[in-house]
Amino acid sequence: MRRNDILFRKVAVRYGDFLLLPDLDICIADCTGDWDSKILCVVSCKTSLRERIAQACYWKLKFLASDVTKHIKIYLVTTDNDKDFFLNRRRREEYSGKSRNRIISEYELDGIYILREDFSEEMESEKVKKYEKIFDDLKRIFGK
Repeated sequence: MRRNDILFRKVAVRYGDFLLLPDLDICIADCTGDWDSKILCVVSCKTSLRERIAQACYWKLKFLASDVTKHIKIYLVTTDNDKDFFLNRRRREEYSGKSRNRIISEYELDGIYILREDFSEEMESEKVKKYEKIFDDLKRIFGK
């Protein structure tokens, strides 16, 4: 069996008799051997977010529902064209300057990486970070 077929089965989500791939752009795996390989994380890349936040969160919840996929981290990489991840003091007080999309994705996803020069470190959180920090997090999940 080809390695890609094995990886497909390790990331696929079951819907009754069907196995479907989640919406993902990059799949990062530790391929020590064919069946010993392990999917570590998937990365979804988006420019504009809007309803796409819900898509990424949906796949995370589907992964958590299965013992086969519950360990897989889901990362979102975005240029954040709508500035959903920027802190804004004019937003409603109960959101502490955070957009609804940021609150939902910070709660559900394992990491969000913003590829914008005007996204400052003061806007970061434990999960929302400047893009270049994804490499440190990837090293961490590989145990290096």
